[in-house]
Amino acid sequence: MASTNLRRFFIEFSYNGSRFSGVAKQLNSVHTVHNVIFKNLKESFGENFQLKSNICISSRTDAGVHALSNTAHFDLETLEPNCYDGICAHIKNKLNNNFIQHKNHIRILDCREVGRNFVSRHAKSRTYLYRLAYLKNGPYYWDQVETVKKIDKLLKNSHNHSMPYLYPLSNYLSIFDSNCVTELNEPIDKDLFFEAIKLFNGHHNFSAFTTKQGRVEMIDKNKNPLKLVDIKLKSINNQFMSSYLNKYHENYEIFELEIKSTSFLYKMIRKMVGAASDAAKGIIPIEQISNMLTEPQNYYDQKLTSVMKPHGL
Repeated sequence: MASTNLRRFFIEFSYNGSRFSGVAKQLNSVHTVHNVIFKNLKESFGENFQLKSNICISSRTDAGVHALSNTAHFDLETLEPNCYDGICAHIKNKLNNNFIQHKNHIRILDCREVGRNFVSRHAKSRTYLYRLAYLKNGPYYWDQVETVKKIDKLLKNSHNHSMPYLYPLSNYLSIFDSNCVTELNEPIDKDLFFEAIKLFNGHHNFSAFTTKQGRVEMIDKNKNPLKLVDIKLKSINNQFMSSYLNKYHENYEIFELEIKSTSFLYKMIRKMVGAASDAAKGIIPIEQISNMLTEPQNYYDQKLTSVMKPHGL
């Protein structure tokens, strides 16, 4: 009887989430990161190899969310142990070639063999970046208003804005930043935003900072809402090709939140940033954030705070 040789492999990969319906496995060939990697893995090996498991991905992000570095593991089986020679380089190069050929915005950064007890979901910590941009001079560029009025008159174009001539921040973002930041088009108190974000540092119950679906998952999958969170906040001036795009970057500033914990609840980060943004806009009092952390049960199923867009994450 032929004996099989089963081995486990680890991959590290990055992706642009703009064109994916999230990361997790879905049925009916939905375009998710898992489905694309799994399909290409199955097509990358000859008859000597068999993919013996689904891909176990460490962090499952939503549609539109990007990853600088995510990880996963999977198992391969073969009747010919010598076939494993050079297999890691083959996996990395073959997958990347396929991704480039089919214009899938995923890249394998690393591949190596690991022990059979390794589980990618058992990460010691996870770190997310949330990037926000805001107009330095507010949402209106008054020096352009007269020009816009003339153009509107010529085109007989009427505006229905409550305040006319609103220029969304997307008009000023470079094409290289546009899918990787969330725009704050309304005026905000930046100092108040920073103060609100700092309230999330430390050990708290974050069950008010997820959705109804997230709280169902907490019960069904026994997820602990108590998290120790560490947040670092900084302004950044290293936008892509900034030395060539200064005339655009002078209109806006980008700042970045680095958020670290062992794990996160469903949409937790986007709800946290949304609450801080609402406080900075004067939509909610900053004290409400503290109350949501200390008495979360009083805020379940109340849509009191915003959920930020995914593409800044």
